[in-house]
Amino acid sequence: MTTRRIARIITGFILLLVAAVIGGSFYMLAFSLRPDARMREKNATAYEYMYAEYPFLRPWVDSLQTAGALRDTVIADPQGVRLHALYAAAPVPTDRTAVIVHGYTDCAVRMLMIGYLYNHDLGYNILLPDLYYHGQSEGRAIRMGWLDRFDLLRWMEIADGIFGGDTRMVVHGISMGAATTMMASGEPQRPYVRCFVEDCGYTGVWDEFSKELKSSFGLPAFPLLYTASWLCDLKYGWNFREASSLAQVAKCRLPMLFIHGDADDYVPTWMVRPLFEAKPGDKELWLVPGAGHAASYRDNREEYTRRRRLCEGRRPEGAPQAIRRMRPRSRPAVYEIRPLGVFFCGHHRAGAGLRGRVSPVPLPAGRRRVRGLSGPLRMLPPEHPLCHGGAVARQGHPGGRARDRVVGRQRMPLPDHCRVAHCGAWLLQAASGARALGAGMVAAQNKKSRSQCFGIF
Repeated sequence: MTTRRIARIITGFILLLVAAVIGGSFYMLAFSLRPDARMREKNATAYEYMYAEYPFLRPWVDSLQTAGALRDTVIADPQGVRLHALYAAAPVPTDRTAVIVHGYTDCAVRMLMIGYLYNHDLGYNILLPDLYYHGQSEGRAIRMGWLDRFDLLRWMEIADGIFGGDTRMVVHGISMGAATTMMASGEPQRPYVRCFVEDCGYTGVWDEFSKELKSSFGLPAFPLLYTASWLCDLKYGWNFREASSLAQVAKCRLPMLFIHGDADDYVPTWMVRPLFEAKPGDKELWLVPGAGHAASYRDNREEYTRRRRLCEGRRPEGAPQAIRRMRPRSRPAVYEIRPLGVFFCGHHRAGAGLRGRVSPVPLPAGRRRVRGLSGPLRMLPPEHPLCHGGAVARQGHPGGRARDRVVGRQRMPLPDHCRVAHCGAWLLQAASGARALGAGMVAAQNKKSRSQCFGIF
């Protein structure tokens, strides 16, 4: 055999291998991002499946549909793609709102069990979007949550507007919806967003596809996953490596509840641990014994609901009421005021914290306790006409415990452009409408009208 013939054989083999890898990559993209037949079947049988798996849903859904309370809404993304969502107001008017995100190849209807949890059991307004290319939404291919995070942020704004603009919002996702939730949580958040719940989400698209490639086809990640990721970037504008829930959740500063079944073999249980460890700040992990993928609520309804109540800070029935205390610190009786924001407190004397370019001023401690937290408020513009009528200060005590108190005796009228918000919230009313600025904490859990908090941006 001549050297030239050997070279031709090697070249042919290499070309055949390259063609096989490229063909396999296109097949992988179509198999994972455009499973059209599977999605059509799931969409067509969505209600029947939900009623069979969750029989308690039928009377609730029937009552909503009979009353015209389960409604549709449609928006267009920046490229003009039509996106659909279902929404329903709470049985009793409330500012509490949940945006509920479905999983891979599912749709809004297939998340109605979580809608029941929030709307029926917890009394929330709910909005359930169909993600890009899912349900009644249009699109070119599934995006595994990565580009969907921007659509989710838009839906959160829509939900806030639909339900009155003063909402306290939780975002709850399952499977790919949980990954979408975590990916969105790493972006800058509006003040009305309070917490996130992720149920069996993956660490990243690369990890999930690598696991599926091995378990379903017995293939390693190299080279197929690398070329498929490159083709996805070329065709759809994103790649598997960058679509990382792990990187995004590390930037999240709001509370998050992590839920995962310890028998989950679709999104392996091990994935929740690095996610939980990467999340800074307030967080909680619940590993559900014996639960498979996306089955934690179905198999543990009562405990799931109880955990969800604890996540939002609501006391379970019969539990003792705990009042959170500040960490002991040594503070002087006269404290140099730091910028804390503009603050009002119902019918009690309060006033403006020093914000913007105002120098700190030492003031003696007052006697009125602060009935709210001013940390979430934004900077007061220097040109704001509000006069200084007191300040939020931190007063030390001989026992070493520090408490926030109101300093100053002037009673400040509520400006014309502000109006009363719900108990424990600040509000900004401008030409563009009302918008919540942050959550207050009412002293001793007192939710009487006199303890309502107000604020100005």
